[in-house]
Amino acid sequence: MSSYTIRQACILLGLLIPLGAVSAEEQKLKLATWNWPPYLQAISHRELTGPAIDRLRCTLGRIQQPYQVVFTNRKNAYQQVLKRNQNGFFPVTPATVNGLDGKISNPIIIQRWMLYSFGDTGKAFFSTRDYKENFSIGATFGTDEWFWLKKNGYRVTKQPKGSDRLIELLLDRKVEAILLPSELMNQEFVLRNLSAESFSTIELHSQNFGVYFSDQFLSAKPGFLNRFNQALNTCMPPSEEES
Repeated sequence: MSSYTIRQACILLGLLIPLGAVSAEEQKLKLATWNWPPYLQAISHRELTGPAIDRLRCTLGRIQQPYQVVFTNRKNAYQQVLKRNQNGFFPVTPATVNGLDGKISNPIIIQRWMLYSFGDTGKAFFSTRDYKENFSIGATFGTDEWFWLKKNGYRVTKQPKGSDRLIELLLDRKVEAILLPSELMNQEFVLRNLSAESFSTIELHSQNFGVYFSDQFLSAKPGFLNRFNQALNTCMPPSEEES
């Protein structure tokens, strides 16, 4: 496993995380990312964790590509790529790279949005013709899940500002179902000592997140994206390999 350290770079860029083999500066792939638990987070000043960074490290290690990662916020990551201070950023969807010339890799994270409910509520959900209007659903306000439910005509009756409160609403039976990414809810099952078997689950939607690479970088590295995607396939869990 490649070793890495985290050191303070500057206020603008936040934390700089050099990863992988030592190489000339011009050969190094420079990427930006941000805190996005449970997929990617800095758990200390010396450690990043989460499937997104693990799969990136695995993939770039397989193709022997030296790299460094700037740990910042999402808005600044976009600006750094726009200014060509970084070669790319992750994890992103096509909608988040509007205005940028470049390409997105195969999914490094496949986010599955699951509807969680008690007992037979989930089983009855789709057996009712007008289920969207009849079932009360909760989602965290302002999230992609919340926007998706609204756009698709679901009856969103609870919209707290945090996932912790959203889960409490379900546990207190103040809402019939909630929509959350499965990885986030699985983490909550462990933290709250809950049994997943107590809940009915239905996948309503999924969203793919990849790594964005600028055209400038890809032009200087012919064939890089194909090699990256091939290596990424070997670093993904079997259940998340792109079909």
